Amino acid sequence: MIWQSAKMAVKAIWGNKTRSFLTVLGIIIGIVAITVLITIGQGATGQIVTTIEGIGTNVLEVSILTEDNPLDLEKLETDLRAMDVVLDVAPSQNVSGGQLKWMGNTMNARSISGTTPAYPAVKNAPLAQGRFITQADLDNESYVAVIGANIASTLFEGSNPVGETITIAGLPYTVVGVLQKNESGTMGSTDSQIFIPFTLAQKIAGTRAVASFTVAASNSDSVNDAEAQLKAYLDDLMPDNSEGSNRRRSGNMRTNVMAMFGMSGGDNSNYSIYNQSNVLDALGEATATLTLMLGGIAGIALLVGGIGIMNMMLTSVTERTREIGIRKAIGATRGNILFQFLVEALLLCLLGGGLGLGISALILRVVAYFMNIPLAISLSVIEMALGFSLFVGLVFGIYPANKAAKCKPIDALRFNG
Repeated sequence: MIWQSAKMAVKAIWGNKTRSFLTVLGIIIGIVAITVLITIGQGATGQIVTTIEGIGTNVLEVSILTEDNPLDLEKLETDLRAMDVVLDVAPSQNVSGGQLKWMGNTMNARSISGTTPAYPAVKNAPLAQGRFITQADLDNESYVAVIGANIASTLFEGSNPVGETITIAGLPYTVVGVLQKNESGTMGSTDSQIFIPFTLAQKIAGTRAVASFTVAASNSDSVNDAEAQLKAYLDDLMPDNSEGSNRRRSGNMRTNVMAMFGMSGGDNSNYSIYNQSNVLDALGEATATLTLMLGGIAGIALLVGGIGIMNMMLTSVTERTREIGIRKAIGATRGNILFQFLVEALLLCLLGGGLGLGISALILRVVAYFMNIPLAISLSVIEMALGFSLFVGLVFGIYPANKAAKCKPIDALRFNG
């Protein structure tokens, strides 16, 4: 019976090709909307997650927000390395950029940071050539630089940068190393950065305080313990003595905003801590909400498509009333008629779902090319798209099928519509 009903459904659909195509167009649009929007969302989210995980989920970024900062390099390294859950610490000191020059080639320096030898391990930034900054460079405040991959390729145009002297804002620096190209994305990339000894950067900036540093916890499981110890340490070092209701309200607002971005400082306005594991958790929640929202938007298109299916099936029932009467007269049961028209509705929706997935794959290939991110339709999205198609066919096909099944043979045979 199933095979016979399917053959009759295909015959009915093929006999009205134009009307059938226009009917399934709404399903196609709905499936394309669901598939493309959700896949792009998943691809963009995956790119961000890959970038964050590439830096490390055991990393804490700390910023000191008060000018009354007693933390210097020696105290920072001594105190933090004594904590049992802290693996290492790398401070950073940004200095103003300027024009880079080498052998007549010039470019602008976007980011110049002073740091210590611990940086590559803490920030997961391996070298491609040469070496990183050493303790001797810190002690001597040496004019040496480690450059990112983009700077090396742009400024040196294929030549080996290691050992060459470049000028940054008019000052000569010896290039001692080149970092590997950051393939995980642009967020947090070192490709366009320049690193110099932390002590030299402090000298240029005219400060001895450490205003920003990165802490690597022993592992990703101990990052929350490391954050708690850091908070206790910074609260003791820089107690928040702010007073007044306005300041407290401002602090509460600031705390809420910081929490949205994975940052925390407790009730202390003197510092902030950026926990990347919190960012991943928040990103997962945001992605789930976004996926639900996109699914709801695309579901509207499917609803419209479902109404089109119902409209076509009702028209088909009216046109085939005499056929229904003849089939009932020769022994077809109500269940046979119901099943035949229901299969027809399901086939229409399944056809729309298949075409929608094919069109979505083509669209995503184009989008992936221009966005430069991998976009592939996941099995879960395919299952959801086809599941929605069949659900729409079932819901919007049941009424026309039931109407056809309830036709009385004598009335159907007398119908001249």
